[in-house]
Amino acid sequence: MSVKEVDLVVVGAGLAGHSAAIEASKAGARVVVLEKMPDIGGSTILSGGSFAFAGTPEQARQGIQDSAELLERDLKACADRDAAHELIHAYVEHQFAAYELLRQLGVVFDPVQFSSNQSVPRSHPTSPQRVIELMNRHLREQYGVVVQTSHPVTALHRDAENARISAVIAVQEGTNVEYRARLGVVLASGGFSQSPELMSMLAPHLDGVLLTGGAGNQGDGLKMAWAHGAAIADIDALVPTFGALQEDTLSEPNTILLAYYRGGIVINTAGHRFVDESKSYKSIGKASMDQPGACGFQIFDQKVMDLSVRSPKTLDFQRAFDLGRVTQANSIAELAGKIGVDARTLQHTVAEYNDGIRHQRDKHGRKHLSNRVGEAFPLEQAPYYAYATVPYMATTYAGLKVDKQMRVIDIWGRPIGGLYAAGEILGGAHGRGYMTGASLGKALIFGRLAVQSALAG
Repeated sequence: MSVKEVDLVVVGAGLAGHSAAIEASKAGARVVVLEKMPDIGGSTILSGGSFAFAGTPEQARQGIQDSAELLERDLKACADRDAAHELIHAYVEHQFAAYELLRQLGVVFDPVQFSSNQSVPRSHPTSPQRVIELMNRHLREQYGVVVQTSHPVTALHRDAENARISAVIAVQEGTNVEYRARLGVVLASGGFSQSPELMSMLAPHLDGVLLTGGAGNQGDGLKMAWAHGAAIADIDALVPTFGALQEDTLSEPNTILLAYYRGGIVINTAGHRFVDESKSYKSIGKASMDQPGACGFQIFDQKVMDLSVRSPKTLDFQRAFDLGRVTQANSIAELAGKIGVDARTLQHTVAEYNDGIRHQRDKHGRKHLSNRVGEAFPLEQAPYYAYATVPYMATTYAGLKVDKQMRVIDIWGRPIGGLYAAGEILGGAHGRGYMTGASLGKALIFGRLAVQSALAG
């Protein structure tokens, strides 16, 4: 078996991996990035592409008043868990520097949007594919670092003398290669939504939920860290999101639409509402699991359609319609017929909703759009639209337990020397809830922090 000597090994070439590799290279460290898939990007390039930042020039130009303090307050309220506060503070403390890095690399953001668990709009949407391309180009051209694709890592080696993780075993064209890492290893290998084995073990209550995310999200890094006693956090955060297109064969990954964020309603297959649509998509996803078949529809009118924006794609209702994914009709009765719902039931549901919103007595308590940003309004402007929807699991939000230095913690509460984690593989940062944009945000921020810790020893 051949042996290669480096300062740092980064496992995974999504956003967290690229962020870590850039930080290490900037410090002059010899870094190798090992990616098991043939292509880079992982789940990052399949995401909606939103980053949760606060106090940015983009917000200022739109007249949005935000601050790091407000971001931290919102994240803590969303997490609803004291144990998450340390990682949340680390996120907030370093979020603006991470934002500046993206801008320096040439990332351009579309207009800031409001989304889940934000008290003010702070989702900064952009093309996730473009972000990865820019970061990868910077790695190659500035530092000469080329991501080694089709290089799956199969094991972590722990030094017998100092008990530190000091090497990984990777497979290169069918041959094992040992990469010895003087400073340690950063696991940025993603989640486990594509592992039926781990999903069944850690989230049996989600059996039957649509599993999306990157094809490489099979929990490899999780298993390798477990072999050295790593602890896990936030298993109860494995809650589905309501918003994926219901289709027999996936036309493309993550066909997510969130029309209820802009004023639409959510119904089950019998034509009844079952939730306050202003709640987060995780709360609505959890409620949808109790409905017949765990599926339903998003119903909206032309007023909602007119609120479509190009980015993020979860709010691009027009694109979804142009692709033939949205059903249109001139009346609620006609729409019901097209989607196979009893017409009188759906007419009653929409009429009852409209009356409740007009008189502020909605049966489910809805008064606002998502996160109290904007007032709810009746659905009465034809034509009307429906999006057949199921709950899905793309990002798993649970994973390795880490401290604020991104050191992986073992089941006895001790750091595992030389082992760091960043991105979707770690747990403990979200708690019981999730703020849109925090997943990409933590990948970017925590990738940098992991390397800073490794460099500090």
